[in-house]
Amino acid sequence: MNAPPYAVPGAAAGPTASHVPAAVIADVDTGMDDALALVFLARDPRIDLLAVTCVAGNTGVDRVVRNTLDVLHAAGAGGIPVARGAERP
Repeated sequence: MNAPPYAVPGAAAGPTASHVPAAVIADVDTGMDDALALVFLARDPRIDLLAVTCVAGNTGVDRVVRNTLDVLHAAGAGGIPVARGAERP
């Protein structure tokens, strides 16, 4: 099995019998930094991304939700639940 391009050299390529993926709920205000984090969280086999919550940050919460849904869809993780949160920080 080829390691994904973001894999750390020498790290395990995926979950093993002795490794349980870390359960994560991400809280984001999806701009560039959080978009990259979401792709990592969604694609890393060591992580079980359970859900994502969205809050306003550099843009309004409705745009954050749209950005988050778009990023998850592009990462092949469109089925992960996304919740709308606070309208201001």
